[in-house]
Amino acid sequence: FDQDRRGDPHIGVDLQTPDFTAMADSFGVRAFAARDLGADFGAALRRQLALDGPSLLVAHAALRPPPNVSPRWYRNV
Repeated sequence: FDQDRRGDPHIGVDLQTPDFTAMADSFGVRAFAARDLGADFGAALRRQLALDGPSLLVAHAALRPPPNVSPRWYRNV
């Protein structure tokens, strides 16, 4: 957050998200992905709830950390 705020480059801080769908698949668990947290997610969740046995629903969303969990995350008021 601080690097973005100051316009500094990201060096050694960007984490790569694992392919959770492929990981679940490798364990024999059915996995599906939703493009966002809107209607696509709601439809995918309903589909997941109708399944028997374990399954995984991955929601792809561009989220930022909430500004209230660190004193260094400032709110521009």
